[in-house]
Amino acid sequence: MEEAKSLEVLPMPRKLSTLQHYHNLDADKVLNAYGKFGRYQMFTYFMLNSVTILFAMNMMVMPFIVEKPEFYCQLPDNLDKANYQSIDSCTLIDTANKSLKCTEIRGTRYDFNSTVHQSLASEFNLLCDDYELTEHASSIYLFGGMLAAPLITQLSDRIGRPGFGSTGFFHTAFVLCTESVSTPFRNLLPALPAIVWVIGYLLSGVFRLFIADWRWLYFITSIPGILTIPLFWFIPESLHWLTTKDNYKAVEKYIQKANRFNGVKVSLEECRTSNGERHENKEPINRPNRTVLDIFRHKGLLLQLFLNSIVFIVMNGTYWALSLFSTDLSEDKMTGFFLSGIVELPGGLLGTWLLIKFPRRAVAACGFTLQGLTMLAAIYIPGSKSVLMIFPLACKVFNTMIWAVTPLVASELAPTTVRNTFTGLVSFLGDVGSVLAPYIKRLEAWDRNAPALVMTLASFLAAGCVLLIPETKGKKMPTDIDEFDSGPLRRLFAKTAPENRKSETNPKPDQQRILSQNEGE
Repeated sequence: MEEAKSLEVLPMPRKLSTLQHYHNLDADKVLNAYGKFGRYQMFTYFMLNSVTILFAMNMMVMPFIVEKPEFYCQLPDNLDKANYQSIDSCTLIDTANKSLKCTEIRGTRYDFNSTVHQSLASEFNLLCDDYELTEHASSIYLFGGMLAAPLITQLSDRIGRPGFGSTGFFHTAFVLCTESVSTPFRNLLPALPAIVWVIGYLLSGVFRLFIADWRWLYFITSIPGILTIPLFWFIPESLHWLTTKDNYKAVEKYIQKANRFNGVKVSLEECRTSNGERHENKEPINRPNRTVLDIFRHKGLLLQLFLNSIVFIVMNGTYWALSLFSTDLSEDKMTGFFLSGIVELPGGLLGTWLLIKFPRRAVAACGFTLQGLTMLAAIYIPGSKSVLMIFPLACKVFNTMIWAVTPLVASELAPTTVRNTFTGLVSFLGDVGSVLAPYIKRLEAWDRNAPALVMTLASFLAAGCVLLIPETKGKKMPTDIDEFDSGPLRRLFAKTAPENRKSETNPKPDQQRILSQNEGE
């Protein structure tokens, strides 16, 4: 009895009592306490976006790898060249006025203006009718990145946000950026990615000016990806993710380091979540480990997955259709490529400015509408090639404006417990547009204006879908599924799911706050 009594008065171990101070913290409140431009948060922001340069270089080299080389049909010496007249690089006519393909004449070969294999087409003779095979190369290349997204993002929700390799970092970096900065700064979040992406885009063109061989070009633009490996140990973990995983030791380490870096000591008591009774006792909130199955079980999340995927399919498909064929914009291939990259800078910065002034949905819907109208104008307004080049470039500006908004919205609306999994699925399904983009020119066999018309209609469809996505500007990002806003169509699901009606009748404090915000939309 005496022994039991003595055990009751033993003090709690110091380390445990210290960690209790970090229970039930609101990550947004902590980040906001460091100010809009907290130094530690800006360090994370700049470090993460530096990798975008490498990813852009790696991706934007593809137009050069599959570009059509300059060549002509070389007749053998034993044939009288006077009996054949060249129509184009692929076709000849003989004295009987019969049209012949270059490969139909025995002994002919393709002769290139360069002795170096500048692309896949020249090395493997994918020319004339066979040039369409290069579309498969572009599609497979983009398909590889598509497959990486769901795996990497699912892992980042389970074991942590930072990744490595240019592709791995790119798929997790934007979510980590969103979770690492203050709420007011999220409006400015797309500015730096827009700048560094254009730098990487243009660098791939600069390398192309000095490296003719496509193999070496791809190697030079890909190998810098190994530089991202050390960043795995330098990039701070997401405070949002750490709090949902109840990793209080890591939360303590993050806050102590952020305090030193920022020269500010935040008040933990002022940074607690709103559920007062449990927080006064500092009892941890135990949250379930979420998986991709939770997204498919939740009707609201499933609806938003569907809507965001359509938006990303159109956004990705338009971007890659414009980028892959940018070398065809001008008589000089490099001029078209560089112009298509440069116009992305004003587009991204314009999108960022509009995010500050207007709601997210309005900016995205406006961007898709203008993108569609620009492609429609390209169909009906006549002009020379140099004049008509204005329309795809203007379309690229509006598409880049959309890129400044929609990834941010997808990150903000998803709960922290499945945020990377959700955005990874959206990216995966959205990359269907990227994979199909190389084939869009095949529609010209049906009608010359068919590609532009398809992109126009798809843009208007995406604009409609955007209006059904919840507004996220200035709102706290949901921690778990019970805080998730299903968007304007949530009442439809409430009518079909009795349990949803019951939960909305007696909502939790956090849910009540979200519902009251939505009523004001």
